[in-house]
Amino acid sequence: MMKQDEDAFIQRVLAGQARQKICRLRKKAGWSYQELAARSGLSPETLKELEEGTKPMTPYHLRKILDAYKYFQ
Repeated sequence: MMKQDEDAFIQRVLAGQARQKICRLRKKAGWSYQELAARSGLSPETLKELEEGTKPMTPYHLRKILDAYKYFQ
């Protein structure tokens, strides 16, 4: 496997793990997409797309979501 292929694979794995973790955290907190949207500043549609993997997770998205979760714990 070439370095670029390995990097892309690692990014896909990490993005998948981030999506799963965010979904678990949201459900554990009992938050809807609307609730997390209000707390994170991201739209409910964006959050749904991120969790489903139809929108790529960026560090910006991840930071906004994690900040919302930590802030209200």
